[in-house]
Amino acid sequence: MATTMQLRIVASEISATAPSRIADKSNVGRVFERFGFSALLLYTAISVLVFARSVLPNFASSYIGRGPDPAEIMWLLVWWPYAIAHHLNPFVTHVIYAPGGLNLAWSVTIPLASLIMAPITATFGPVVAYNILAIASPALAAWTAFILCRYVSRSYWPALLGGYIFGFSSYMLAQTLGGHSHMTLVFPVPFALYIAARSFDCRLKRSNSAALMGATLAVQFLLSVEIFATFTVFGVMAIVLALGFTLGENRRRVAKILSPIAGRLCADASSGRSVPLLPVRPSRTSRPVLE
Repeated sequence: MATTMQLRIVASEISATAPSRIADKSNVGRVFERFGFSALLLYTAISVLVFARSVLPNFASSYIGRGPDPAEIMWLLVWWPYAIAHHLNPFVTHVIYAPGGLNLAWSVTIPLASLIMAPITATFGPVVAYNILAIASPALAAWTAFILCRYVSRSYWPALLGGYIFGFSSYMLAQTLGGHSHMTLVFPVPFALYIAARSFDCRLKRSNSAALMGATLAVQFLLSVEIFATFTVFGVMAIVLALGFTLGENRRRVAKILSPIAGRLCADASSGRSVPLLPVRPSRTSRPVLE
């Protein structure tokens, strides 16, 4: 009798715990597929196939791209962590153009990418860090475009194609092969549009929408000022046009999207990054010599 009761208890425990474990696994699967990590893996494989086939055998000594610009990006990958570690002003360097130095605020800088890649740069060198950045940029751009397209289309395969078209467009191919990492780090742009679309559909709280949009624009600002300026100008233009051609509830929703963008623009305009832009202009007849 005791043995029968123990079997019943064990069976009840199994029946009670099994569904919860299945639910946990299904929740993980839903999160995995909601953000399309399978698509990210596919885009990464395509990026390696397209850009890195020739450099894989000598990944630490050969780099993706041509011309002098890849060397400039590698120098910047080293400079930002070095300047911060040695308590130097990262916007002004005296390592090049000595003794006068150079105001890097007028140059292409990728501070956030440099800091993120700092452990790889310190361990394997700037060539490896640059190659990884060149491979990751199109894949990340395609992935965030996939997230946006999947939200709009509610379908996996059209979204997969849309992400591929964005991440591996002629623009991305040319900028990647040209070594212009500051022009290929565009993955926050589709994600910002994804946040705007969810905010318009009232699927995000106003506070969450403002926080996410502000963080996304801040990331883009620290990755590429050029892309940030282009995106915000055309984004504000699109919102103004939408305000002019919508009425009622739709206009109120569009206006709700504008507030976090305006707040982020004000914050960036008053940030310390804009200060070094003012006092010194670079020479028009010379360009940095990378050492």
